[in-house]
Amino acid sequence: VYLGIVLAGFAIQGVAEGADAGISVAVQERWGGVFGGKEAVFHAVVNSAQAVQVSAGWAFSVEGRVIQREEKALAVEPNRPATVDMRLRVPETKEGVVFPAQLSLTLTGTDRAKAVASCEKRIWIFPEDAFATRKEWAKRLDIRLFDPEKKTAEVLTKAGVPFQPVANVDAIAEVKEGLLLVGECVSWKDYRNLGAMMVQAAVRGMAVLCLAPGGGEMAMPGMGEQPDAPKPSRVVLKGASVIGELDKRLDWEAWAGDGKVVARALKVVGERGPVTAVAGEAATGWPWLELGYAGGKDSSREGRLVICGFGVIEKWNSGPAPRYLLVAMMEYVSQTK
Repeated sequence: VYLGIVLAGFAIQGVAEGADAGISVAVQERWGGVFGGKEAVFHAVVNSAQAVQVSAGWAFSVEGRVIQREEKALAVEPNRPATVDMRLRVPETKEGVVFPAQLSLTLTGTDRAKAVASCEKRIWIFPEDAFATRKEWAKRLDIRLFDPEKKTAEVLTKAGVPFQPVANVDAIAEVKEGLLLVGECVSWKDYRNLGAMMVQAAVRGMAVLCLAPGGGEMAMPGMGEQPDAPKPSRVVLKGASVIGELDKRLDWEAWAGDGKVVARALKVVGERGPVTAVAGEAATGWPWLELGYAGGKDSSREGRLVICGFGVIEKWNSGPAPRYLLVAMMEYVSQTK
């Protein structure tokens, strides 16, 4: 069994300091994805070691062209941060088209002779409908949804994503084709056989995606003292940076609103006996567990089971990242574009 563990560093964007005046400025929001045709608000926080009067000018550029520019006078007291509100009029974008933009802010002295501090932030503009140009692809995925909580079904229905409901856990054994999708917040405590059914589907060569489980634990066959169980060819644990690996345009450090990206995380435990994955609080484990099973019905394709802790359904309306992450995860687990 191959166990791959990826740890990601933490990067801060949009921070710069004025060496002469002891002034620093930083964009407060750690996310940069916005919807086209909507207003987006960002905030720059200015700190100074001494009382200063500055002019704060910011510009919003799309494809190298400034489409919005504003300026205001700002009085900054020592060790009392001042805030610059930047309300962006984000342009519309066509279905299926995502493009980059830039937010730049410069602080100048009262004489405007030179900049004393500046910062920049990359922004990605997305259409609201992540599935707009993917309806036929989504249909070909043949999604089979087990969702007793009904939350995921409601979101997919509103997004126009076709699926067939799976009535109960035992019915999963009859699913031989398509993408098996387990809805968000389904508890492994309430459906104790669900983990085994997901593994068996992956062993059959299917694509299985389980969204943020509500709690409980799942046995991991083939690991620990289970010699007769099917062994995974790959076991991968990853942090939130996997979002950027799936789609570099997507925010992974924080999502709009409360900043929360990870809803549930997984711990892999079992010093002796069977190994289990335990779903718990977001801060206590890994938000990505992936099991690969080679040699399914189609030996050229790997059966994949991905369990993610990202709250894509809970945060669906917070910004583009949850919607487009769901698309990216479906692409990855099903190995189709």
